[in-house]
Amino acid sequence: MMLRKRTRPAESILNIASVSGRGGRRYLSAYSASKRDDRTIAFTKSVALEVVRSGIRVNTILPGFTDTPMTQGTPKQPRPKNQNKKFKRKRKLTKNKKGTEIRRTTD
Repeated sequence: MMLRKRTRPAESILNIASVSGRGGRRYLSAYSASKRDDRTIAFTKSVALEVVRSGIRVNTILPGFTDTPMTQGTPKQPRPKNQNKKFKRKRKLTKNKKGTEIRRTTD
């Protein structure tokens, strides 16, 4: 990747991995594979090394469970009635994060 030195304020690239990418999750096989954290982090580090002299910051975040339409399930994705309850019990955080809360942490 060839970039010239920028005169504008620093820019950044933010990749989003997922804790679901650390292991398999029932009913989320495609999502888990696409968010595999070691591959996303390796990609991020490679890009960071390529653009470091251009003043561009490159990072990855793994926000954990986030309350989104995908995690609420849809009629097309059958889920056991107690799946979300079991998952929430395993988590250390008690409050579901919303996408807007994660967005604020990246400013």
